[in-house]
Amino acid sequence: MLTNQKLIADKIIHHRQEHQISQSEFAHRCHVTDRYMSDIENAQANPSLRVMCNISSAMGIKVFELLDPNRA
Repeated sequence: MLTNQKLIADKIIHHRQEHQISQSEFAHRCHVTDRYMSDIENAQANPSLRVMCNISSAMGIKVFELLDPNRA
């Protein structure tokens, strides 16, 4: 079973790749450092609600959609 962090990381990576956005550019759009985005995408960080809101906004989705394990 995948952890919530891994599910979120996979959604972020999929979105970035689908939209051909570099990790660095996506980090900038989310107002986090490149290193922190790398940690998020590698399921090594547990982002705050503020960061989760920034990520979901940059992805053009609602935060609950990012957190919902049943949504692709």
